[in-house]
Amino acid sequence: MEHSKFEQIGDRMVFNFIKRVSNEIDLDRIDHSAEYEFQQAVQDVAKLFSIDVDYIDEDYLLNVFRLNEDLFNNSTLESKLDRPIVNEFDFDWEVTMTQTVIETYSHRISLYSDDIDEVRNVLWNMRSEGYLSPFDGEMINDEVRDSEMKDDELGDITQI
Repeated sequence: MEHSKFEQIGDRMVFNFIKRVSNEIDLDRIDHSAEYEFQQAVQDVAKLFSIDVDYIDEDYLLNVFRLNEDLFNNSTLESKLDRPIVNEFDFDWEVTMTQTVIETYSHRISLYSDDIDEVRNVLWNMRSEGYLSPFDGEMINDEVRDSEMKDDELGDITQI
């Protein structure tokens, strides 16, 4: 399970970090940690502290703020910070795709003709008359030549 690097940082530094973020944006207006405005503010402050942050760090910082909103009204930290606990989630992501797949089916037929073009004509004729189908043979190869995602949506999300 992944954890935020801010879990290992002391309360005063986390407080000062979040306080600087709150000087750049109104944290009360942030709905979730993936909001662009919030991410930019965290990235800007992180540069000042020489910390490389990612999504879990941003989520951690916003949740520390939410658990301790009243403490951030002061200019200095006056008590210990309540810290969030990391959760783990399983989720499904459903993707609707259109694919161009080339399938090769192997067949065997007995004919008296020895001219390949004549054999080809007989096979096409047998197919058009319904006596032969490509799927009658044994599939020996399938290759995706092209694919295009048409849609995607999150399915079930379950907290572990």
